[in-house]
Order: sequence, then C-alpha cells, then structure tokens
Amino acid sequence: MTALTQLIGGEGRAQRAVSPSAVDTSFTLATGGAAQAQLYDGNDATPAADPGGLTASTHAAYDFGAAKSIARMRAITASANGFGASIVFAIQYSDTGLASGFTTANTITVNAGTAQLSDKQIGDFGAHRYWRIIYQSGTTGGNAWLGELTFYERY
Repeated sequence: MTALTQLIGGEGRAQRAVSPSAVDTSFTLATGGAAQAQLYDGNDATPAADPGGLTASTHAAYDFGAAKSIARMRAITASANGFGASIVFAIQYSDTGLASGFTTANTITVNAGTAQLSDKQIGDFGAHRYWRIIYQSGTTGGNAWLGELTFYERY
C-alpha cells in the first residue's frame, strides 16, 4: 500500500486520495501560489480562500477525468485564517459537468476556527466523474480559508 492508501473503517475496503484534472471553485484567492491547486496539493499549510468569505455560493467542484466511487471526504481549515463561522456543505456528485446536474450524497460540517479537521465517510453512491462541496447552511460572512480538500476513492 502507498502512503495515500488506507483501509476504510466499516467497509474494510482500501481507499486512496484522488487528484482532480480540473476544478471549479470559489476558493480563488491564495498567498504565494495557485489557489485551486493548493486545495489538493497534499499540504495542509498551503491555503486557498473564497475572497467573498462564506456565502451561499462558496463551493469547490472537482473533475476526476473519469468516474470515481468516492468513499470519504476530508477538509481542513487553514492554519492561519480558517473559517469565520461553522458551515454545513452538501457533498454532491454529477455526471453532467463541474457546474450542473448535481445530486446530494451527504453533508459535512466544517467548524469555525483554524486547523479544524472534518472527515466524512460517504455511502456508496456509485462512480461519478464530478464531485463537489457547496454551501448548504450556516452563518455566512467572515473568513473562508481551506488548507486542503481531499476526496478518497474506494477500490
């Protein structure tokens, strides 16, 4: 097994982190790098921010280039700025595109503060090419800095 391969708790199946081939995100502000790439570079210390703060349009959508059965999603707020308020994101999938045709599979709460880790197991919703998180509820406004957003494929 590689360093990015782990066992899924209850399923007892292997999983691995998958990187997107394209991204559509509101996290477009970065300090010292390409914001979108900093969301999935494997380094929690390279943040990307939504310059508008937490809003109803805060999102990050990944195109994996081919359908993937996602088992888990991990988000960590940035170590310096983090999130100004807790927010619930819908975890969604689509076979249409980065910006349309999404169906909600689950939700994840990202807590306010810095270096706040949220890790969510996702039921088996089949393989889909596009996966995203998008604002669902919570107090808007304030900081919206992510250190990392990772989707893990079941295989």
